[in-house]
Amino acid sequence: MRDTWAFPVAVLAGPEELAELRVPAPDAFDIVAESERSTALREGLRRLPMPERQVLALRYGLVGEPLEWQQVSALMGCSERTARRAASRGLARLKEAMAPVLLVEPR
Repeated sequence: MRDTWAFPVAVLAGPEELAELRVPAPDAFDIVAESERSTALREGLRRLPMPERQVLALRYGLVGEPLEWQQVSALMGCSERTARRAASRGLARLKEAMAPVLLVEPR
């Protein structure tokens, strides 16, 4: 089994010369772990109440570019404080839902 992937890279010395850049191949455990984290995140987001999910999606750029709190609150039709509280509750619920995958203890 290969432990590195080889990619040709042009060296600045001249366009005719090529060198190889060796990048470690991803470990099978890492691939599975990333898949499990991704699945847990999607599932955790799906289970959130809609306002919390919307705030997190807008604030952290889950759909498009991340927005500032002022923009999030304007789009949600609420105060910045309410948007921040919804985000805080949503993040706490996500952390709890993802705890088994992230191997952390929820508070």
